[in-house]
Amino acid sequence: MLNSGASRLTAHHPRGHDIGRKLALLGGKASLLRHGQSVRLTHNEGGGHATDFDSPNMLAALLVSASDPADAGGWATVHRYVHKSGKCGAAREVLAAQYSIGTKTASGESFNWHDLTAASHEYVLGTITAMNPTSGRSCTVRINDRGPYGMARQMGVKIDFAIGAARCLGMHSTQYICAP
Repeated sequence: MLNSGASRLTAHHPRGHDIGRKLALLGGKASLLRHGQSVRLTHNEGGGHATDFDSPNMLAALLVSASDPADAGGWATVHRYVHKSGKCGAAREVLAAQYSIGTKTASGESFNWHDLTAASHEYVLGTITAMNPTSGRSCTVRINDRGPYGMARQMGVKIDFAIGAARCLGMHSTQYICAP
């Protein structure tokens, strides 16, 4: 439920979620304004955007559902939620993630995130067969780039799959996979 005071709004969800706290997760860069019968969510990320909602309760539900996963902690807590399965047998079980940015790969070709490709510092450029121990799906993937970099590498990610390869393996997020 949204309560209006002048043109600014304070928001409280019927189940006790504090929407104002959820807006604070956006770094204080968001505000709610009443425009006639609708409510406008304004945020300054990426140059400033506004979204109008006909129903204030729809906006409140959207803010609560969209911001709850933000409490997970990102890469800093990945090992709290992602664990080895023990189902790889003789293969190595390595932490894998997905990536979809870049232009040129280490092999010199253009990056296409739909391809069955991956980036790794651990494996030589060439093909490997990877298996998802959770779904049981396996896929032959071509290592054509070097990566991961940054926080993902610091947290132990050994291979970054292009979105096409991650879909082939049935990956939905960062997880351990079986690789040679």
